[in-house]
Amino acid sequence: MTNVHDGGLGVQKLEVLNAANQVQGGVHNNSCPAVGVKVCEYRASISRTIANIPEGLNQYKIRATDPGGKVSEQARPIRIDTSEPDLTLQGTMFDLRETELGPTETRTLTVLSADGVPGGTPAQQRSGVEKIEIYVDGVLEHTENQAVPGDSRGLNLNWTPPRSLFTDTEGGSQYVVEVVVTDKVGHEKGRS
Repeated sequence: MTNVHDGGLGVQKLEVLNAANQVQGGVHNNSCPAVGVKVCEYRASISRTIANIPEGLNQYKIRATDPGGKVSEQARPIRIDTSEPDLTLQGTMFDLRETELGPTETRTLTVLSADGVPGGTPAQQRSGVEKIEIYVDGVLEHTENQAVPGDSRGLNLNWTPPRSLFTDTEGGSQYVVEVVVTDKVGHEKGRS
């Protein structure tokens, strides 16, 4: 939603334009209603749903025009992210899954996650990874949050769980470790 106001002649047109300067929608003929008044304030608002915006970073402009032809424009970047983040699991915990863990043995799980390409083309830019969560048998055991803000940033983690998480002294128990990666707009991807 965009709001504009004009303290002079009023807002006659309010338009949304894409990167090719094609009008995507707008409000027209909203000139100041009082005839002969030298100064008036007229406000216009636009809330526009634009279909078929491609994934990635898209540039739009909001253009307001008064009845005298004076134009004011403002750029509005719109980032579209409809896809889940990428997730890769590696490390000794993942490579040796379904093998028995010795009484003093530890294993590391390497989590590589990405959501977009930092500094990539506009079509490659996404919201970025917000956090990684690790669950053992459905219980949240570790959360790693994005420390560096910014779009299209990935997040990686090397996690060595404390041995106390695996408390089976008799042997033979199986544990399910699940990793969930969430991007900044809430898309999730999980693997176990």
